[in-house]
Amino acid sequence: MTVGFLLTSLLGLLWAAVGITVALARRRNCPIWHFYTAGSGGAAFLCWIWWSFDPVGSGAIPRLLLFTAPAAIFNALGQALTMYNLKSSGRALAFALPQTNFIFPFLYAGIFLGGVFNVLNVTGLALITAAILCSGQRETENGSRRALLSFRELGLGVAAAVIVGMGQIFLLYAADTGGDAPPILKSALILTVSTAVYGTGAWIDRRRPRRLKFRSLRYGLLWSIAATLSYYVLFCSIAVMAESNRSGVVFALAGSMTIVLFWLFSALKLRDRVSKRQIAILLLILAGIVTIRLG
Repeated sequence: MTVGFLLTSLLGLLWAAVGITVALARRRNCPIWHFYTAGSGGAAFLCWIWWSFDPVGSGAIPRLLLFTAPAAIFNALGQALTMYNLKSSGRALAFALPQTNFIFPFLYAGIFLGGVFNVLNVTGLALITAAILCSGQRETENGSRRALLSFRELGLGVAAAVIVGMGQIFLLYAADTGGDAPPILKSALILTVSTAVYGTGAWIDRRRPRRLKFRSLRYGLLWSIAATLSYYVLFCSIAVMAESNRSGVVFALAGSMTIVLFWLFSALKLRDRVSKRQIAILLLILAGIVTIRLG
């Protein structure tokens, strides 16, 4: 199980890298659909090249598409919403809210797939969720409170969490499908469908991507590399954790780590203000991660 938790920790780091590249691209006003089309297309290309060195499991592709295709569609739409909600400041809460998507595969695995579902797991999940919800307000200088995000931004964040969470449920099934199909093949299928979704969005948008220059494209390249590795590690993590009926925990732990790492990046690099209240919330999230780990 130690290997599973190490892989899950690595996944959290990679997801944070994905989020950071998105935030940086958004700050440079990189068009959302074009950025993701280039990024997911590059990641899909890397995955197919990787798979070509040991092309096994091709016979399982039609069966895999039953789960990887909807997973990719849900995830692509949710990620586009998340990037839109980040705006130019890369606000930590706008990023953190969609990361609560881990609630859905975690609960689904516990209820329907026989996953480990005990008091510690539920307590940890509650701590993390409460921490994120509490971060919706902050103290102002005169002692009054105001929302960090508008009602619309909160709604978009919650919508992104639900949409991506639905995609992750399909990922649980994709991880257990295909027999000898390697993780990199499943990653290639998801990223290929994602490219089609983002490309369709770029075509519908029909705006000339004037700001899609080299400085923006380099973030797309970094996103490609991080996304390729994250999907590979994700499927490996699920496979290892499934042996102890803890596949749903992968999303909970990795997602929580992503939130903490992105918040640190926002404070140190993006110069977002971090109040004492936010530090307390970070500690609450860390307590939730430890509690889930003990479960």
